[in-house]
Amino acid sequence: EEAAESAAEHREAAESAGVLVRDLKKEHNRKMQDVLRRVQVLESKRQELGSNRKQGEQLEFAQTLSTCEAQALPPGACSKDEVQESKEISEPTELQKLKDLNLQLVERLAQERTAHAKVQESFEAMSNDNGTLVT
Repeated sequence: EEAAESAAEHREAAESAGVLVRDLKKEHNRKMQDVLRRVQVLESKRQELGSNRKQGEQLEFAQTLSTCEAQALPPGACSKDEVQESKEISEPTELQKLKDLNLQLVERLAQERTAHAKVQESFEAMSNDNGTLVT
């Protein structure tokens, strides 16, 4: 009889321990799902901030180059810090190469514009001299 009572007590203790373990597992799963949701939200915010920062850098770089073009100056004449800040970290190598080539092209175009303007001026000066000689 004592053995039966002891077995019944052990059975009840095992059942209550089982219930406690299930409750703890449910609580653990709920907390883990909450943590995972938070991680996803933070990860999406991080990506959004990263893309906004990268877009801002690209926009700043484009504005710097367009300002240099509008002034018909080579980008080297613009603040090097401004151009360098636009070429910040974490750009893939291919994109960096393309930007370097683009910068070289803009510099060449600015030089060509300057040379063309000088040729136009000398041509007009010669035309004026020619006109003066003919009359």
